[in-house]
Amino acid sequence: MVRCPSQPGPSGTDQPRSDKRALAACIIGSRDELGEDQVALIAQPTLIAVGTRDDIAGSPDDLAALMPNATAFHIEGRDHMLSVGARTFKRRVLEFYAEHPL
Repeated sequence: MVRCPSQPGPSGTDQPRSDKRALAACIIGSRDELGEDQVALIAQPTLIAVGTRDDIAGSPDDLAALMPNATAFHIEGRDHMLSVGARTFKRRVLEFYAEHPL
């Protein structure tokens, strides 16, 4: 499995521990789309969190409905870039981990 590293910094310099080959693999791989039948095969419990002002990600409810063990979560008042910083998101992630321990 390839782990996606940090993107280059604003000056074009690499962030610590970045791997350009891994980043390239992430960019190439992210263009592969899954069909609904493939998404339906994802059995791992999944939290799908999207900001209510996100005009990029699409509906978390529609995606969660395709997966047998997915939960949709709406991050109130957040857009695509600011969603992960929301306290409600962080709290819900911790709750989700507690509900689905490894």
